[in-house]
Amino acid sequence: GTKPLEKAETELHNLETHVNPKKRKKKYEIKEMKKLRKSFQEMTATMKNLEEFFLGRADLPGITLKEMMLMNKPPNKPPAPKEEEEAEPEPELKEGSAKYECCFETEDSDGSNRSAILVRGLDTCLARDDIKSTLWKHFESGGCQVSRVFVPIEC
Repeated sequence: GTKPLEKAETELHNLETHVNPKKRKKKYEIKEMKKLRKSFQEMTATMKNLEEFFLGRADLPGITLKEMMLMNKPPNKPPAPKEEEEAEPEPELKEGSAKYECCFETEDSDGSNRSAILVRGLDTCLARDDIKSTLWKHFESGGCQVSRVFVPIEC
């Protein structure tokens, strides 16, 4: 016959290869849930970093962006702005210049529009489209419906 150690190893191998398919599926699901949980935690950390970045760059008179977000949140839900900044048509380029014309003074620039969030102090050396895209993604990833994004250029 075979040695007891070889027999035990053979039995163990047979047990491992003939695992109940339900148990195998459950192990797979647990593993997937752990991956999803880790991914969600990473996304949450990224969102917090983005929020801190934008809050650190915001220059709102009288009220902070965070306070505004808390005021607009529905009860028993995480803080989230209702909508993004109101969009305006892109300004025309000045003749012979790569800079945009000043377009900061709009009807929404005083903060009286409750469905708009006005953020000042963003680094305008970045491309306007990049700023818009980042803001759009930031607020949509927080569960907000974004209809328009307006990135004004201060004079």
